[in-house]
Amino acid sequence: MPKKLPPIPDEKQLKLRKTLSTLGLLKIVRNELKEIPDHRRGKIDYILPNVLMSSLAMFALKYPSLLQFDKARHEKTVKANLKNLYGVKKAPCDTQMREILDPINPNELRPAFTSLHRQLQRQKVLESYQYLGGNLVSFDGTGQFSSNNLACKDCCRKNLRNGKKQYYHQERSAVIISPHKSNVLPLFSEAITHQDGESKNDGERNASKRLLPAKVTLFPN
Repeated sequence: MPKKLPPIPDEKQLKLRKTLSTLGLLKIVRNELKEIPDHRRGKIDYILPNVLMSSLAMFALKYPSLLQFDKARHEKTVKANLKNLYGVKKAPCDTQMREILDPINPNELRPAFTSLHRQLQRQKVLESYQYLGGNLVSFDGTGQFSSNNLACKDCCRKNLRNGKKQYYHQERSAVIISPHKSNVLPLFSEAITHQDGESKNDGERNASKRLLPAKVTLFPN
């Protein structure tokens, strides 16, 4: 006997899929990134939303480094993805991307996360993640960068037994979880960095204290 076909989804289901499609979600992100003020003056070759969306594409397309992304950005398939999905006609090189993005405060990216999750809230996706009357949030620390030679003012520092110093970046990340779901919903994170005026390194506990108030106000209703 032929296999029974699945039922045809109703119009509301199709609308939900369109709103939460990759293209739809990226459009929400780009609209929020347009609101971030550009710190540059004079002639600008790459507008800030394009640079930010290019960096997002680098992570989403799973390139291991800026250099690898730089080498691939002129390939036909990559160019098509950048244009059609991310709205970027021409991506900057790795050096330009670093110079443009370094001065941006990561907190300015948080409205993009908020808009995405409010969309999930409107479409009842967050409701499906509820457990015991609310949403469960899991926190964890993760490393981003470590070097014995390269450092910046925000790096945490560790004195090694061989007398050298190790410089590193970490962050405190959070995700919405449910025991009934195999996928998690990432929330914005808080950097674990060397704090101004402090002699000791920052830590996960301090980062959590800075992060929790922001989580509480994420969904005020």
